[in-house]
Parts: sequence; structure tokens; C-alpha cells
Amino acid sequence: MRKFLFEITYSINPKMRDEYLGVINQMKEIINAREGIQYSVFESDKSKNNFTEIFLCDSEEVYDKLEEEEHERLNPLNERIVMEFAIQKKTFYTTKHEV
Repeated sequence: MRKFLFEITYSINPKMRDEYLGVINQMKEIINAREGIQYSVFESDKSKNNFTEIFLCDSEEVYDKLEEEEHERLNPLNERIVMEFAIQKKTFYTTKHEV
């Protein structure tokens, strides 16, 4: 099976940074407890408060299973990121498969 990469990029309101980091820590606890997924969040060196969430999964099916099984816990956290923290409620995402 090919590995699957899912990236979400956005900028956050600087005034909400501490709350945002708290939400990210909650997400890390939930996601990284699962097998077959490595979840990390990176901040741009060039643009403070610009973040990229990276899900590196053993397969796309592993990612789909995460969304299915952890929907109730992750959806409210994701919603907060988009609705409360992301500037203009904009996020950009890409998906990639290992070659």
C-alpha cells in the first residue's frame, strides 16, 4: 500500500494563538494515539501564525478510518480551527500518495 499525505494550511488570528495551540495539542493526543498515523503541525519560518497540519498515514484507508471513528471528537476541534482561529475562515488542503 502507498502512504497517504494530507496537508491543511491556514493562517490564524495572532490574538487566538494560545487557544489554537491548546486545540492542536488535543488533536495530537487523539490522532497520534492511533496506529498507522503520524500527525504533526508546523509553523512557517517566513510567516508567523501560518500553520500546516500534516497527516502521514500508512494508507488512505487509515486516514478514512480515523475520520470515521474519531469524527465526534475531532470535528468540534476542526470546526474551532476554521470558524474561530483561521483568518477569513480560509484553509487550503492537498492530498498526496507515495510513489
